[in-house]
Amino acid sequence: MFEDMPKVELHLHLDGALPPQTVLQLAECNDLLDQLPGDTVEAIAKQLLCPAFLLQW
Repeated sequence: MFEDMPKVELHLHLDGALPPQTVLQLAECNDLLDQLPGDTVEAIAKQLLCPAFLLQW
Protein backbone atom coordinates (compact mmCIF):
# COMPACT_ATOMS: atom_id res chain seq x y z
CA MET A 1 0.00 0.00 0.00
CA PHE A 2 2.61 2.61 1.07
CA GLU A 3 4.98 1.53 -1.68
CA ASP A 4 2.48 2.77 -4.28
CA MET A 5 1.94 6.19 -2.71
CA PRO A 6 3.83 9.26 -3.95
CA LYS A 7 6.73 10.35 -1.75
CA VAL A 8 7.91 13.82 -0.80
CA GLU A 9 11.28 15.11 0.38
CA LEU A 10 10.66 16.57 3.84
CA HIS A 11 14.15 17.82 4.55
CA LEU A 12 16.60 18.99 1.94
CA HIS A 13 19.68 21.19 2.23
CA LEU A 14 20.02 23.39 -0.84
CA ASP A 15 23.77 23.66 -0.41
CA GLY A 16 24.80 20.43 -2.00
CA ALA A 17 21.43 19.66 -3.57
CA LEU A 18 21.64 22.38 -6.22
CA PRO A 19 24.21 22.11 -8.97
CA PRO A 20 26.69 25.02 -8.97
CA GLN A 21 25.33 26.14 -12.37
CA THR A 22 21.85 26.53 -10.85
CA VAL A 23 23.25 28.50 -7.91
CA LEU A 24 24.96 30.85 -10.36
CA GLN A 25 21.82 31.24 -12.48
CA LEU A 26 19.63 31.98 -9.47
CA ALA A 27 22.12 34.53 -8.18
CA GLU A 28 22.24 36.24 -11.59
CA CYS A 29 18.44 36.37 -11.85
CA ASN A 30 18.16 37.90 -8.39
CA ASP A 31 21.10 40.31 -8.65
CA LEU A 32 23.00 38.46 -5.92
CA LEU A 33 26.27 37.63 -7.67
CA ASP A 34 28.16 39.76 -5.15
CA GLN A 35 26.99 37.35 -2.40
CA LEU A 36 28.68 34.33 -4.00
CA PRO A 37 32.26 33.17 -3.44
CA GLY A 38 32.93 33.64 -7.16
CA ASP A 39 31.29 34.32 -10.48
CA THR A 40 32.07 31.05 -12.24
CA VAL A 41 30.67 27.55 -11.90
CA GLU A 42 34.15 26.34 -10.94
CA ALA A 43 34.52 28.86 -8.11
CA ILE A 44 31.10 28.01 -6.69
CA ALA A 45 31.70 24.27 -6.98
CA LYS A 46 35.05 24.62 -5.24
CA GLN A 47 33.45 26.45 -2.32
CA LEU A 48 30.47 24.08 -2.03
CA LEU A 49 32.68 21.00 -2.16
CA CYS A 50 35.37 22.38 0.13
CA PRO A 51 35.91 20.19 3.22
CA ALA A 52 36.00 23.25 5.50
CA PHE A 53 32.57 24.30 4.22
CA LEU A 54 31.18 20.81 4.79
CA LEU A 55 32.64 20.59 8.29
CA GLN A 56 30.91 23.77 9.46
CA TRP A 57 27.59 21.91 9.33
